[in-house]
Amino acid sequence: MKKFTFLFVLLGALTINAQAQRVETTPQTSASVGLEPIRQGNWMVGGSIGNIDYSFEGDQFNINLNPRAGYFVAAWR
Repeated sequence: MKKFTFLFVLLGALTINAQAQRVETTPQTSASVGLEPIRQGNWMVGGSIGNIDYSFEGDQFNINLNPRAGYFVAAWR
């Protein structure tokens, strides 16, 4: 009885996993935005997160945040 239950659970898990692998749409990899974002007077703001670290010996948590900002002074033509 234990073997039958294990086999039934295993087949159910494989069925659920097989259904999760279907891809219905193709993701968009790029978009045509033109030159509207690159104009004189526009701001560009962004950033990144890097190197998240936790030390168990000293009970320290470290994270690096790198903010970035830019302002377009003149448009390149």
